[in-house]
Amino acid sequence: MICDGNIAPMGRSCGAALFVCPDIRSKRPLPITRAALVSASMNAWVFLGIAIVLEVTGKFLLKLSNGFEKWQWGVLSILCYSACFWMLAPAMKVIPVGIVYAIWSGVGIVAISIIGIFAFDERLSALQFAFIGMILIGAVGLNLTVQH
Repeated sequence: MICDGNIAPMGRSCGAALFVCPDIRSKRPLPITRAALVSASMNAWVFLGIAIVLEVTGKFLLKLSNGFEKWQWGVLSILCYSACFWMLAPAMKVIPVGIVYAIWSGVGIVAISIIGIFAFDERLSALQFAFIGMILIGAVGLNLTVQH
């Protein structure tokens, strides 16, 4: 096995290497540092944030496509959604899937509702605003219950 440019037997330390080459035959898990966990968690939240932006952009473009009558906007929407799912996948490796989905959809609903009001002059009733507010409160509450 090659580690840091040095060749080492499986499961042995590599000279000046800062880590131990994993022994794939061993059932023992490698030690994971707190810094590595924090980094993975922060990256997962960044991936989730990017996925939310791509999802909202995809919805915006889908609205611009007018039911795919303007196919260019529709194609861009599909591309945004594809990229969105590519960003969701690594987030789901670290954050529980229910939390990811709730935050992704909740923040997306709130964001696209605001965009609809300003960009498309859509009107919402007071009751609709209240329910969208509850969705936002739920998404924030879920975010607060997950260790970062």
